[in-house]
Amino acid sequence: MHPYSVAKMVSSFGYFYRRRIYLNMVAGGAAVSYRGEFYIVDKLRMTPPLPSELFPGVLVSGSSEAGLAAARDLGATAVRYPQPADREPDYSNDAVDSGIRVGIIARERGDEAWEVAHLRFPEERKGQLTHQLAMKTSDSTWHKQLSQMSHCIEDEASPYWLVPFENYKTFCPYLVGSYDRVAAEIARYIERGHLTVILDIPPTREELEHIKGVFDRAQQMVPR
Repeated sequence: MHPYSVAKMVSSFGYFYRRRIYLNMVAGGAAVSYRGEFYIVDKLRMTPPLPSELFPGVLVSGSSEAGLAAARDLGATAVRYPQPADREPDYSNDAVDSGIRVGIIARERGDEAWEVAHLRFPEERKGQLTHQLAMKTSDSTWHKQLSQMSHCIEDEASPYWLVPFENYKTFCPYLVGSYDRVAAEIARYIERGHLTVILDIPPTREELEHIKGVFDRAQQMVPR
């Protein structure tokens, strides 16, 4: 997509909804052809104009040194695929804003949440083989980091769950459990400097409401 097309979409969203949006810059995955040193435009104007307070935020991968360097240059938020919160480094004093990408399945009772999780993401041999093949061919830093993490989780009470990732159903860790248990994990990530969360896409509006319950509780748990 041409850069102007993206800018036009951003400006239009700002005009219609009066809200700031965020652009998630996805690294890799696409073949790219490009000719010329610069784009050429003539008498270009942006209509409707975008107010400065609605200028979009930018999210980039922070799993590699190259990604972190890009985040610094752009003034962007570096998004990581986190470890369990008790193993996650403290990024609260970093010069680069930090965020995480996770999925969340939560209910009032933990056993109910795990029942939903296992129904949505059953283990299957085909997915495991596809995951293993992807591991052999991928040059993704975060993919390798998550795969290594799956062999290090020893706490069965932890809400941190990699089965969807290991069965090639999604590409991020999940947090599963009661509202309070998952909220406590989210609160610990926030304390470590992760102030942005990209969610694995909830399948229904009802599921999004459950997730909202987690964040409502997590905000109350973070020290002011």
